[in-house]
Amino acid sequence: MKSVKSYQQSINKVLRCWKNGEYKDALRLVDGLLAEWPGNARLHVLWANLVQLQDETEYTLTEAKQALIRATALDDDSPAGHLELGHFLNAVQDNPGEAAAAFSRAAEVARRQLIDALLGQAGALVELRSRDAAWKCLEEAIRLLNASSPGDEQDTEDGETDFAIRDTSGRIIEVRLQGPFSDRVRDLLHELCSHARPKQILRCRPSE
Repeated sequence: MKSVKSYQQSINKVLRCWKNGEYKDALRLVDGLLAEWPGNARLHVLWANLVQLQDETEYTLTEAKQALIRATALDDDSPAGHLELGHFLNAVQDNPGEAAAAFSRAAEVARRQLIDALLGQAGALVELRSRDAAWKCLEEAIRLLNASSPGDEQDTEDGETDFAIRDTSGRIIEVRLQGPFSDRVRDLLHELCSHARPKQILRCRPSE
């Protein structure tokens, strides 16, 4: 099997060919890469896209679709395969129903990755004592969490949400902590509670 360095060099060649409109050469390179890295989801996405860009090719659009489906199966937690499958279903096959489902999965995965990144960035900024910047990252993450789980703004069993914050636009956001990011959000909010201006955190449930 080729080295990772060799793989990246080949990918760079593929992207250069793509940029220059040399789609046939790019597809040939990806064919070779897939022989060495058959379980690489990114390569299946590249292959499917390049097949669609060919003027003439031995491959079919059905095979391109199968490659995109294979990419989503190989790496379900990457938005790329779901996103490209959505575009294919919508634009090529005129199937908005299935396209919507693919786009929904892409958005779900991308949103989760963005929340993870924002919370990580907020934590690093807290360590750097850049609390205003950390607050902005945390605020954005909380908005995304509430948008992805509308029911989370409902009261907890004892009648209260865990936190009430006022964002930079003046909107009050009720925060109910649950789900995979709850501990990280709770830790960051408690860390910022003692340093936040009163207008930012309106209510803060003590840690258990």
